[in-house]
Amino acid sequence: MTAHPQRRRVANSRQTLRRHTPWRSWAMGAAFVAALLVLGVLARQPDPYALSAHGSPTLLKAVRTFPSEGHEHFAEGTPIHYGTTPPTSGNHYPTPVPPGLYKSPPPAGNLVHSLEHGNVVVYYRERDLSASDKAVLQDWVSHYGGPWEGFVVVPNPYPNPPYLVLTAWTHMMVLNHYDPKAVNAFASQYLGRGPENPVR
Repeated sequence: MTAHPQRRRVANSRQTLRRHTPWRSWAMGAAFVAALLVLGVLARQPDPYALSAHGSPTLLKAVRTFPSEGHEHFAEGTPIHYGTTPPTSGNHYPTPVPPGLYKSPPPAGNLVHSLEHGNVVVYYRERDLSASDKAVLQDWVSHYGGPWEGFVVVPNPYPNPPYLVLTAWTHMMVLNHYDPKAVNAFASQYLGRGPENPVR
């Protein structure tokens, strides 16, 4: 007796499924293992915003250190001369600049007060800061927004500015491009360690 055509099709489909099932299982297993490997690699990636106890001495060789120029409070708007460009210390105005990414430069006297608090002030070259570097700097602000260990990111108002200048109280590092390891080293060494109220 000849099998019904529909039954033959069902039987053939089951045989085909049995033949392909091992390959399917192998492919699914391989995909699962690959996903675990990717997750493992991502888990091992260092957090670019996590600070070490101190920055790498090799990376910090580019840092210039200057004598303190004072720390008295002057009335807002009083002309103050600073010996470095941008300023790294000195007399300043009573109100510090809160952490944030700014589109216009706050007065130097307020930025210097932020340095005294232990903030890092980053000056960027406004005309060609890339969108990706701006986003990373905003991430630094998001991670460190406290009054005593914050990131203040401002346009560089001085002539012929380099791409980035990182400043902390009495310290400066110039960068011709965004270097995540150098920025992390600078922050690890100086962020939260201002003379007024060190928190690290």
